[in-house]
Amino acid sequence: MIKIFLAISIGSALGGISRWLLSTKLNPLIALLPLGTYLSNVIASFILGLAFAYFANHYTLSPEWRLMVMTVFCGGLSTFSTFSLEVMLSVQQQRYYHGFL
Repeated sequence: MIKIFLAISIGSALGGISRWLLSTKLNPLIALLPLGTYLSNVIASFILGLAFAYFANHYTLSPEWRLMVMTVFCGGLSTFSTFSLEVMLSVQQQRYYHGFL
């Protein structure tokens, strides 16, 4: 059980910090487009696909590794809630095109 708690703690910390860094560094670059949010989601999806393929062929790795990488790190890195907030803010500010993107 301790291994699972460690996997969750490490994965969520790394994913959340990565998302925060991407957002704080990239979102200010283009005022009308939350580039860091989009990139966080793309990277998380890409890593999830790679991890799925990798773990499908490497059965000897412990389930904690799968949990840490696929569920927790990618979940912490992807930003559906942040993305939803940014879409709603765009709509409230009548920037419908940016909300649609």
